[in-house]
Amino acid sequence: MHPEFIQGPSGRLFTLTFMPPGDRLPTSWVLHLPAFAEEMNKSRHMVSWQARQLALQGHGVLVADLFGTGDSDGDFSQADWICWKQDVRFLLQRIEALGATEITLWGLRVGALLAVDMLKTAPELVRRLLLLQPVINGNQAIAQFLRLRLAAGMMTGNGESMADLKQILSAGERLEVAGYGLSPALYEQLSAQSMNDIPAETISRTQVNWLEVVAAPEKPLNLQSQKLLSRWQEACCSVRSEAIVGEPFWTTQELATTPHLIGCTTDLLIHAGLGSTPVQSPAEREIATDDERPLTFDCRGEHLVAVLHNPSSESRRALLVVVGGPQYRVGSNREFVLLSRKLAKSGYPVFRFDYRGMGDSEGDYTGFENIQDDIAAAIDSLQSSMSGVEEVVIWGLCDAATAASFYAASDPRVAGLVLANPWVRSEEGEARAFLKHYYIKRILSLGFWRKVLRGQLDIAQSASSLQSNLKIATGGEQGSGDTQPNSPAVSLAIRLEQSLREFKGQVLFILSGNDLTAAEFKDAVEASRGFKGLLGESRFEQFHLEASDHTFSRHEWLEQAIQRTESWLKAW
Repeated sequence: MHPEFIQGPSGRLFTLTFMPPGDRLPTSWVLHLPAFAEEMNKSRHMVSWQARQLALQGHGVLVADLFGTGDSDGDFSQADWICWKQDVRFLLQRIEALGATEITLWGLRVGALLAVDMLKTAPELVRRLLLLQPVINGNQAIAQFLRLRLAAGMMTGNGESMADLKQILSAGERLEVAGYGLSPALYEQLSAQSMNDIPAETISRTQVNWLEVVAAPEKPLNLQSQKLLSRWQEACCSVRSEAIVGEPFWTTQELATTPHLIGCTTDLLIHAGLGSTPVQSPAEREIATDDERPLTFDCRGEHLVAVLHNPSSESRRALLVVVGGPQYRVGSNREFVLLSRKLAKSGYPVFRFDYRGMGDSEGDYTGFENIQDDIAAAIDSLQSSMSGVEEVVIWGLCDAATAASFYAASDPRVAGLVLANPWVRSEEGEARAFLKHYYIKRILSLGFWRKVLRGQLDIAQSASSLQSNLKIATGGEQGSGDTQPNSPAVSLAIRLEQSLREFKGQVLFILSGNDLTAAEFKDAVEASRGFKGLLGESRFEQFHLEASDHTFSRHEWLEQAIQRTESWLKAW
């Protein structure tokens, strides 16, 4: 596994190359084309796992972040379909220069749509398509993406409709959706894409492997897929399709895997054009500037992937970004990439990494409470790469904030913590936060009453949900004194309090106002005199972003979080 930046047509592209065992170059290569926006984040662990398995079978595999995505240069709002096609053609030519005689385009979701579209412009380089959970129609993908903004707007009652959003884009204005800037060009170009418009003779030159994840063994491919594949087969195209039972890992809230999909995909390519050629000389590497450097480091025998952001001047203090949830080092809506780049420009080295079992890193995921070794190894690697760094501030969101707190007191190199919306989740605490914060906002929102007046509210379902949360929330009594260590509902909160009491460094809390995780943390603090007293000490600061959601998914929210982090770092 070799991470690097290479200079692409529009800017630096982050690539991760997986090579088969031995010292010979493979002749069969697989190029991965990623899913769209947040689906790319959530699927990264599965993608890297699959790439390792294919490499073990003798294939070279290149996983690349296209321009404006992942770790690559540019902002999402600067990217479009044409730009991405140029990146793919460039990467195909790069693979061909390494001696590839057979190339498979492996597309996931919208990446599958891009793979099929590439056949119109680079058919001579592609022998095979491997399409996982393909998006057939770009207009449907855009509509699904825009619904994220509509859902977020329901609580604020802004009254936007799908037609309103499309009108904004059609008028040439950029639109922010779940933290991603959608350009009018990408909107127009992706909306125009459809596999149904690809001539069958174009597909007939290529072998197609089509895999879909379904919920149960009796479930077939979706009807739209069946119709398309039937048309291709009638035109004598070589098509193989299969429905595989598993979880939709590209969209789940928690880290999900579909092991059977890994096995089926590997089996499809196990005999595909395998071969190798002697390595005549080291493969040519394009050296990118040193302001961002990808690297790997060891943690208990597993290789972990990281990106180090180097400032132009030396600093004795550096930041370590620990990632939580199903995300990897890029972060939801690329928030950790943007955070790291801005803080590096302010003079602070920043080290982002995937701990074991997450993102591109090897190993098994054992939960956020068991990553102490990963954090220690990351700090070791950071100091090894930058000898002038003497102290580290850990920046963590959600369960990563909690994990950082659990670790900090054990390592004298950790001088500070930035804890964004710390995770203290319990079933009872979640229900109380839901009742206290969600239902009140919901009843007061204009969007709620519009749904009532239009007859769009499922009253029975809403009443059932309210009753369920009331039952859970009243399952235990909450006194006015300190929380009790034997209460399972507050065990994470108690552990967090104890860890922060043991840690003697500086701590900045960044708390979102429109986030149940932050609300539950605030409630846990209010329930404990000891916790409230601790956070009253001068070394603790709180910064409240009242309008923000959990991941600071609007540009202004993320900017405020970054600016407050920077000013806090400079204050001590």
